[in-house]
Amino acid sequence: MATDLILSASDAENVRPYKFEATNISVYSFEQALYHCYYYWKESWDEIFIKDDFITWVRDELKLAYISSEIKKMKSIRSLYDKIIAFLSIIYYFDDSELDKLKKEIKDWQNQSQSEKLKEKGDALIAIGSFEKAIIAYKAVLTYDKKNFTVMNNIGVGYMNLENYVKAKKWFLRALDTCNGNVKIILNVIEACIYNEDFDNAEMYLNSIEPIYNSGEIFYFKGEIEFNRKNFDEAVKYYKKAVIKNDSFAIFRLSDVYKEQGLFDTAIKVLDMLNASDITALVKKSEIYLSVSDLSSAIKCIERALLYDGASVELWTYLAKYYRLNNDFIKAEGAVYTALRFSENDLAANLEMAKIKRSQGKINDYKTSIHKIFKNLKTDYRDIYF
Repeated sequence: MATDLILSASDAENVRPYKFEATNISVYSFEQALYHCYYYWKESWDEIFIKDDFITWVRDELKLAYISSEIKKMKSIRSLYDKIIAFLSIIYYFDDSELDKLKKEIKDWQNQSQSEKLKEKGDALIAIGSFEKAIIAYKAVLTYDKKNFTVMNNIGVGYMNLENYVKAKKWFLRALDTCNGNVKIILNVIEACIYNEDFDNAEMYLNSIEPIYNSGEIFYFKGEIEFNRKNFDEAVKYYKKAVIKNDSFAIFRLSDVYKEQGLFDTAIKVLDMLNASDITALVKKSEIYLSVSDLSSAIKCIERALLYDGASVELWTYLAKYYRLNNDFIKAEGAVYTALRFSENDLAANLEMAKIKRSQGKINDYKTSIHKIFKNLKTDYRDIYF
């Protein structure tokens, strides 16, 4: 039965967070847990919905004994639909219109086949960057639908994001065997070939689709091949052709070529072709300034980027790095602590924290940071493989 009050949010600094394994999202209050369930139920529908460690967390960390006991009773509810709605209704947090919308969504989902449910789960997981779990869901789809080339392609995309380019290429080729001539899959095969330094096959696939696919991507990938072969003049020629066809990725790579050649001013001017609020362009500019030891300009680029995405862990970590290199350790610590508030287990942010401690000569703190990193990596390994 729902209570007639809304609980106050818990103080994040005084509460050990609860981490949902399916999404890798940590919550600090019961309201945040409800929000997570409402918006991310699809990512974790086939896992134990209300786990014992969550019930314990609500009781011991949030000090909500009554709520904890009510959740425990829900474990006996067999219907996923009834269980989700009961959980979300335990306090007055969502109004009737929000719950009615979710009820319809769940009912529509329940009418789908098992393979469709699993594919939707994979799509939802890959959208939030949970690539390992997305791959598991997609592979489960193939036990029901062995010739689903879209799912095979998506598995390849997952492996590309995990930088496992050998497996990515394997799955793209498997998708292509099932759907011969699919241009989008061929483009993925080409990219995987390039990452695997299989340039001859990349060129072969490019030549096969060039007569039928008039796009800047053709020139972009030709530029990628020549860039990786260190044929920079040829790479520039192809990237410029891609830019003419409005391929924004080619602008970044053109800038990379000029940076590689030591033409730093030209590299920055190329990036000026993009919108002043383009975060990727600002990050790349900061890296160019770092190459010429202009840390002040590098910092300004990241500070500007944060105006457009102040919750970016990556940007705060960049800022911490530049402050550290500029020997401004107080600001470096402030930036990295901000990054860790958004994602306490982020590998890059924790590594930057360790580097800051080492630069300050705080060896014990440095060792503690390294220990935390290895502990998190060990936990992630268990989550993925066991």
